[in-house]
Amino acid sequence: MAQSAALLLLAAGVLAVLLLESTPLLDPARKLTHDEMVEARSVLDFGIRSARHLGVTNTVSLSNGELDATVNYLLQQFVTGVGHFRLEREGFTFIATARIPSVPVNIYLNAEITATTENDRLAIRRVRLGDANFPTAWVDAGLSAAQRFSAVAKFISVADKAVKEVTVEPDRLLLVYGWDSDTLHNMRDLILDITSKKRLRHYQARLTEVVNGWPVGNKRMALGDLLQPLFTLAMERSEERDPIEENRALLLVVSAYLSGHKSAPVLAAKYSAESTARRTVRLNNRLDLAKHFIISAALAASANSTFADMAGLAKEIDDSHGGSGFNFQDLAADMAGQRFGELAVLSEKSARRLQKRLSRNAADSIIMPVVRDLPENLDAETFASRYQAVGSPAFEEVEGDIQQRLDAMALYWQASGD
Repeated sequence: MAQSAALLLLAAGVLAVLLLESTPLLDPARKLTHDEMVEARSVLDFGIRSARHLGVTNTVSLSNGELDATVNYLLQQFVTGVGHFRLEREGFTFIATARIPSVPVNIYLNAEITATTENDRLAIRRVRLGDANFPTAWVDAGLSAAQRFSAVAKFISVADKAVKEVTVEPDRLLLVYGWDSDTLHNMRDLILDITSKKRLRHYQARLTEVVNGWPVGNKRMALGDLLQPLFTLAMERSEERDPIEENRALLLVVSAYLSGHKSAPVLAAKYSAESTARRTVRLNNRLDLAKHFIISAALAASANSTFADMAGLAKEIDDSHGGSGFNFQDLAADMAGQRFGELAVLSEKSARRLQKRLSRNAADSIIMPVVRDLPENLDAETFASRYQAVGSPAFEEVEGDIQQRLDAMALYWQASGD
């Protein structure tokens, strides 16, 4: 046993000497510029939009700069590292450097991968890690085995299935690809797994810090008491990351917390921390308004504002038939939350402006109008006698009144400038 352990330690030492280096090929701490982030976001948005049409062939042409920006945007979600493509006719060389974390000295993993096109596909010709060259058969076997454990390795495999043709020129790379239902489903799951876990956990950790540090004897916790520190974190993280994705993650985490992890979006509930204390969070001094507002905001920020609107309305109609009764105040919170969620992801400018505004002051009066005078707790008979049905002139009059109150709020009318 001791001999086997010694051999393993020796092998690990040899690998460390071969693979790890004290000098980086590239500066792993280099951050993306604003223009590079815009380029990367544009490329990824195109890919997302193209996924709406199954069975359709899509073509994307990437310059060397766009390729570098997109790969580094994704790479820097996970490691302190940077990569660069050197495009050539019918092939490329990709070099990358990552800093090894949690060690007291600067140690780097340098990689160099050379690939060429063959029958309209990419074929890896050479892989070098540190001072070690790896046979391509080893690389293929390693990627195949890694798919059991690594979402990144799975991502590479799924992406390869979607790509139909690859052409490499000295100044750009051309991809022809298409989605079938299975490949698209797998790709969406992997993107969520790769890009969302870490981001969600940052906001869950800050939320846990805030609520666990709240005075036990103080039973009054406003929604803004949660939103202000979380939007401060979002503003800090957005200096180097996509502000739209940061806002979306923030709202998912808060919606999971306020809903008690039952009716919140599955993604946020999946990563909720069990160690987070339970606090009663209110909006306009009401628990129900806070829940309606933030869950509608999370749904709208998740690109489903129509569903957010319908879900809130359906809840109120259901309540009027034996529940707590139709409540225009809750409906107003749904409508405000929907606007808030849309504002959080409307554009990069809008996302950053919301972060800046809420990091300074997230008081109730900033995000929600006064609604105490709106009718509430209307049973089905009372609702029918006063408003006939949803969509009637009487109903639309109240709904229009709510819209006007929202229009009068600075946070929401400023959105018209985007």
